[in-house]
Amino acid sequence: MKLAIIGSGIVGQATGRYLLELGHDVIFEDVSTQTLAKLKKERLDTTTSLEDAIAQSDAAFICVPTPNHNGGEQNLSCIISVSRGVGDALQSHKGYYTVIVKSTVLPGTTRDVVKTFLENGYKKKVGRSIGLCMNPEFLTFIQSTWSLNKAMDKKPQNEHSIVIGEYDKRSGNVLENIYARAKAPTYRMSLEEAEFMKYANNFLLPVKISAWNELFLIAKALKEKGLMDIDTGKIAEILSRDPRIGVYGSVHGKAYGGPCFSKDPQALQSFASLFRIKVPVLDGVIDTNNKMKDKFGTRE
Repeated sequence: MKLAIIGSGIVGQATGRYLLELGHDVIFEDVSTQTLAKLKKERLDTTTSLEDAIAQSDAAFICVPTPNHNGGEQNLSCIISVSRGVGDALQSHKGYYTVIVKSTVLPGTTRDVVKTFLENGYKKKVGRSIGLCMNPEFLTFIQSTWSLNKAMDKKPQNEHSIVIGEYDKRSGNVLENIYARAKAPTYRMSLEEAEFMKYANNFLLPVKISAWNELFLIAKALKEKGLMDIDTGKIAEILSRDPRIGVYGSVHGKAYGGPCFSKDPQALQSFASLFRIKVPVLDGVIDTNNKMKDKFGTRE
């Protein structure tokens, strides 16, 4: 199948390379000529034109950034711009076309925002000539400051699940067919469930990191008071062997950072506040991480 990657950053490149492995033809689109130059050296198909990318494909994966505003609210400017651009380009595209949101977006965004700007007052509508899916990624790129165990890396090739959030069955069928040769099990659900799953992932993993950091802070305070000397590194090494606890987050002593954890917990916190939902655990995770950042720095 001919596929387009819209936004060829870290997620876009990882997604596109995996789709190539699955036997698809892939064209990488990005506004950055510098980003595309690296891909061109590998003889991959690239373009800076969104219109060209759509014209040369039957489905597109939207992989653009979704940063936060200063107050923690999600900034959807890139998603809106790309959705509008894809909708414009689809007016001259013949046949059924599927748009797949890979970017991390809050529940309701794919249906209420992406769909709206794809249609944009045109005759072509989602559910008729346009398919729409939400397909979250669960990537983890372990840095040497966290661990030397590359088995902890999560790339598309070894993700635990393929999640297909579908607007309708036809849309989901297209995406399931794209992943037909993948090894991971496929789970189909609503757009909102797929969006929420990504935030559940990016909430639960920081919970583990902050929990280990709180244990670290307790042990450190006991040592500073001259009461006892507890090596939490040794404890983490042993407890991480318990599959109920696992190794993730057990390398502790600094705040979590990175492109996802530095924004997604705050975006979820802001989202919950819109509906006046109290989230004390999430509040505590963010608070602990801010304290760790101030005292011990960030481990990206």
